[in-house]
Amino acid sequence: MYLEDEVLSSWNGSNFTYEKKKLSGAAFKVTAGADIYKADGTKVYNAGDVVAESLTTGTDGQVVLSDLHLGTYVVTEIKSIDGYTINTTPQTVAVEYKDQTVTVQYESTTIENTRQKADVSVVKKDSDTENPLDGGKYTLYAGNDIKNYAGQVIVTKGTALETVTTGEDGKASYSVDLPISNGYYVSETQAPYAYIRNSKDVYSFNFNVLPETQAKASFSHTFVNDRTTAKIHIYKVDKESGKAAAQGDASLEGAVYGLYARNDIVHPDGATGVVFKTGDLVATLTTDKNGEAEVNNLYLGNYYVKEITPSEGYLLDEEEHDVVCDYEGDLVAEVSRSTTSAEQVIKQPFQLIKVSDNGDDTEAGLLAGAEFTAYLKSSLPVKADGSYDFDKATPVVIGENGATTITSDDKGHAVSIAIPYGTYVVVESKTPHNMKTIKPFEVKISENHPDKPQTWRVFLDREFTAKLRVIKKDSDTKQTVLVPNAEFKIFNIDKNEYVKQYTTCIS
Repeated sequence: MYLEDEVLSSWNGSNFTYEKKKLSGAAFKVTAGADIYKADGTKVYNAGDVVAESLTTGTDGQVVLSDLHLGTYVVTEIKSIDGYTINTTPQTVAVEYKDQTVTVQYESTTIENTRQKADVSVVKKDSDTENPLDGGKYTLYAGNDIKNYAGQVIVTKGTALETVTTGEDGKASYSVDLPISNGYYVSETQAPYAYIRNSKDVYSFNFNVLPETQAKASFSHTFVNDRTTAKIHIYKVDKESGKAAAQGDASLEGAVYGLYARNDIVHPDGATGVVFKTGDLVATLTTDKNGEAEVNNLYLGNYYVKEITPSEGYLLDEEEHDVVCDYEGDLVAEVSRSTTSAEQVIKQPFQLIKVSDNGDDTEAGLLAGAEFTAYLKSSLPVKADGSYDFDKATPVVIGENGATTITSDDKGHAVSIAIPYGTYVVVESKTPHNMKTIKPFEVKISENHPDKPQTWRVFLDREFTAKLRVIKKDSDTKQTVLVPNAEFKIFNIDKNEYVKQYTTCIS
C-alpha cells in the first residue's frame, strides 16, 4: 500500500508548483472483502472482518502486509497526514492464484490524498455609503520564508505573490495555490479612482493545518476607503495693487462668494449618482479680514466661484472663476485649489472753486495758488482736546503723479484725481496772501464715478481787515504830543498806491 500526494516543489514567479511524492505517516486498515479461505478450505475471515489495522506508511511512503491468504481485501485510510484530506474511499485488492511456479503473490494499491487549499478574497467598499467599489488593487505577500518539501527556501518573506483588482461587485479572489502552514498578508497597492489608498489596513492570516475532513480554508477581508476630498481657497485682492490690502476705508472682509457646480458633481462610488447638478449652489463663502475664504470636504469635479455680495467699498466681481478639482492619485487625501478675485475699489474725484470775498457787493474774485491736502479721516490721530493732529498724519495722494496736494488754478479751480472709497478731511495747506485759511472740511467718496468729480465746492476767502492806531510823540522828549487834528496818509506798498482812507490823530 502506498500513500501518494502532492508536495511543494518550487515557485515559478507567478505560482507555486507541486510534484507527487510518496509520503509517510498515513494509517490504514485492511478488511476482508469476502470470505477468506485457506488452501484446505478452512475459513479464515468472514467478509468484513478486520484483517489488520493501524498500518502506517513509512519514510518510503509504503506499508506492507504479508502472509495473506488468497482472496479479496479492502484497504481503507483511517488517518491522513497533516495538510491533506483523508481519502475514505475503500480500495479493493484481489490476491489471486497465478500458477504453481509463483510462491509469493504481490499486489499493491496506491491511495491518493488531496492537499488542503486556501481560498483568499477581498471586498472593497466606500467607507461612507458602504457601496462596493471596483478598481481597487490588492497584493498578497508571503508573511514568512516559504520552504519546499526538501527544506529549501523558495520564497522569502515579503515577496509579492499576486495582485488582484476588484470588480463592479467590489470583490476579487486570488488564484495563487498557497502552500499550507505559512503566513500571508494582503495590503492595498492602488485605490479605486477618486479614493485614498488605505495603507493602514493590512490583513494578515495564517494558513494552518485543517481537520483532515476539511478540504479548504477561506480567508476574506473587507477593505474600506475614504473618497478624496477637495478644498478651495479664495483670495480677494485689490484690482489696482494686486495685493490683499484695501484702499481708503474699503475693506476686503465680508465679501460673499458662491461656489457653483460647473458640471454635474458625481459621487465616486458609481452608485450614489449625482450629488450636485450643473449650476447648483454648493456652498457660500465669506472673506475674513485678510480677504480670504475657504471651503473643504468637497467632491472632486469642476466648479466655479462667483461673487454674490461685494465687501464694503468695492464693486461686484461679475467674473466666474473656474476651479477644476481633479484626482491627483491615491496618496493625496485632499486636493487643494485656489482662485483669486481682483476687485475694483469705488473711486471718485472731488473738485472745488476758490474765490475771495472783500466785503464789497461786487463779484468775488477767483483765487489761484490755494493748496489743499487730504487725510483719511479714519487714520487721523486725535489730540487730547479732540482736534486732529495733522502733523503726525500721512496725507493721501490726491494729485497727479503721486502728489499729495492739489492747487487752485487761475480760475480758482482745483480737481483731485479719483480717490478711493472713504471719508477724508481736506485742509488748506497753503493760503493766498492776505487771505484767511478756511476751516478743514470733509469729502465722502461712496459712489463709483472715476471720471465724474463730485459737485463743485465753493469756498470764499475773506481779506484780512485791521485797525491801525497811530501815536504821535515828540522826537526829543519821546513824550506823547497831545495836539489834535494831525493827519496821516497810509501807503499800500503791495499796490504801490495810497489808500483812500485817512486817519486823524485826536487827543
